[in-house]
Amino acid sequence: MKILLPSLFLIIAVCACSKKPLPRSAALPDNVVSDKPIVLKEGQAVALMKEGDRDLMIGASVVDGKLVVAEIDPKGRNFGVTWKDSESWATSTIVSDGTSSTYVLDKNGDGYADYRAETSPAGTRRYELQGDAWIEVQSTKKTSEEAAPSNGDKPTN
Repeated sequence: MKILLPSLFLIIAVCACSKKPLPRSAALPDNVVSDKPIVLKEGQAVALMKEGDRDLMIGASVVDGKLVVAEIDPKGRNFGVTWKDSESWATSTIVSDGTSSTYVLDKNGDGYADYRAETSPAGTRRYELQGDAWIEVQSTKKTSEEAAPSNGDKPTN
């Protein structure tokens, strides 16, 4: 989980790059820059989107030797991530409103969430699905000093 979040931020950073036209072969369609396959090394990422429509993007990166594919909705800050492990599929979804976020993980690939984490300015709570109920397995609460911005964090006019 610690590696998944940095890879998602890396995908977002790639998406935020400027829209500079890249040189391409005249024989290729307008939306294809190169006829060579895209090869990603560990930690590298690429994002694809429909021309002129930034509402839906697909991103890919390599994390721990596994290909991570993300469906990105930049307006709603929703992420759906799947990666192929040699033994199982895992699906992760992160939904954030800018202040708090919820992370849900389907580790065994059965289509149902197995783990859930909620992060807010007040702290983090982690849950595990046991039967039909979510059981809190770990909770980290921030003190009022940690949750409140310091004077250095306040914008200046």
